[in-house]
Parts: sequence; structure tokens; C-alpha cells
Amino acid sequence: MDKNRYEVVIGDNTYTIKTNRTKEDTDKIVDYVNEEIEKADQSIRYKNPSFSATLACLNIADRLFSSNEDFDNLQKSQNIPKEENERLKQENESLRQDLDSSQDKFESLEQDLEAKKEELQALMSEKEKYRLELERRVREFEKSDSEIQKLRDQLLEQEKETLQVYKMFQEAKR
Repeated sequence: MDKNRYEVVIGDNTYTIKTNRTKEDTDKIVDYVNEEIEKADQSIRYKNPSFSATLACLNIADRLFSSNEDFDNLQKSQNIPKEENERLKQENESLRQDLDSSQDKFESLEQDLEAKKEELQALMSEKEKYRLELERRVREFEKSDSEIQKLRDQLLEQEKETLQVYKMFQEAKR
């Protein structure tokens, strides 16, 4: 890139400088240096252009070092959120894995539940078959019990009749 050449006045001297900066940016820098020289001039008793320029350079250097320290501190403080972000990403990934694992367990439990429901349904169906069979047998038992009672009653009647016949036979024998 071609360098620009500008004539500038710093303090009481004129300089030709080469820079990559625009004329506007260069003028801002020169104005800043001139302001610092004026401030330095006002803070010393005996006016000496070399001393004023040196004091202005020291003030500018002091600001530069302070700005660099501030910049370094900002970079360090900027790294804290990056580290926190990294920690949060890892925590998020861990939680995501836990969620996936939980979902797998949940799906497995749902399958187990479905299998248990089917098993329960089969048991309920079997229970219903046994209940129906039990009811059928109870009805048969009740029917048999009723028939047995009828037969007892008939047997009792026959015994009565036999007893009467025996009594009649005993009476006839006498």
C-alpha cells in the first residue's frame, strides 16, 4: 500500500510525515500531540520546547500504558465468560446425555408397562375363564345337590312306605 505524505506542524516546527492513515486521521493525531504539548507547557514554570515535548511524550506514553493495561484487563475479563460458556456447554452436553438416557429408560419402562398390561389382560381373561368355570361347576353342584336332596326325599318316602308295609306285615302276621 502506498504511504501518504503530509506536512504537519507540531509545536513550532513543521514536519513531513509518511503514513498509511488518511489526512483526517493524521490531523487528529497531530492535534492531540499539540494539545498534550500545550498542557505540558502550562504545567512547567520555565518554557523549554524540548522539555515540554518530552513531558507530553511521557503523558502520552502513560496513557498508552494505562490503555494497554485496561485492554489486557478487558481481555482477561472477556475470557471469564468464554470459560463460563465452555463450562455451561459441557454441563449442557452432560444434561443432554442424561436426558437421552432418561428418555431411553422411559421408553424401556413404557415397553415394560405395555408388556405388563398385556400380561395383566391375559391374566384377567384367564381369571374370567376360571370364574365362568367355577360358576358352571357351582351350578352343577347345586343341581347335583338338588338331585341328591330329591333322591333322599324319595329314599325317605320309600323307607316310610317300607316301614308301613313292615308294620302291616307284622300286624298281618299276628
